[in-house]
Formats: sequence, structure tokens, C-alpha cells
Amino acid sequence: MKSYDDDWTDGQRAVYDECYLAGADWARDPDTPSADVQHVINLAEADDDAFDDAETDYPPLVDAVTQATGETVTSVPASHHDPGFRGFVDGVRDAVADDVFGL
Repeated sequence: MKSYDDDWTDGQRAVYDECYLAGADWARDPDTPSADVQHVINLAEADDDAFDDAETDYPPLVDAVTQATGETVTSVPASHHDPGFRGFVDGVRDAVADDVFGL
């Protein structure tokens, strides 16, 4: 289910929405390996404290943020407060059935 931070701007919400759709499309693509989908679900389920202010260069996520922002990025903050990260992982998680991957 889509969820925004209350203090996000309209621009941040738009990035979230675009990344959410990209994540859902990516997860539904039959050519996407199930291990990759599981990796993103693990990111979605992880607590931000586990990331320790890390950035991720996971290609499908970076591509989604690049597409959503129109700017080339090489990494994305691994944080549920980042609209690109959260949009992508929420989209992936919502695109798979609840009984898939131990959800």
C-alpha cells in the first residue's frame, strides 16, 4: 500500500509514485529472478537502523530513481524516509502475493 511521509513535498510524492510503479512493474516481470525480488523485499522489511546511513547502488532501484527524477544517480539512500527507495520497495512488496517469499 502506498504511504507517504507527512512532510514530503509534492515533488517527493511524485518520485515515490513513479518509483512505486517501477518497482511493481519490475517485480511482475517474468524475467526478474525471484532471488532479486526477495532481495528487495528484504530491503523493504529491514529497519532503517540496519542500514546505518548506507546508500545502495542496486541497479533496478537506481534506474527507477533516475527515471523518476530525470537526473542520473549512481546510488540511493537506503532509507524508508527517501521517497525513491521507499516507493520502489513498496511497489515490489505490493506487487507480489502475500504468500510469496514468506510475507
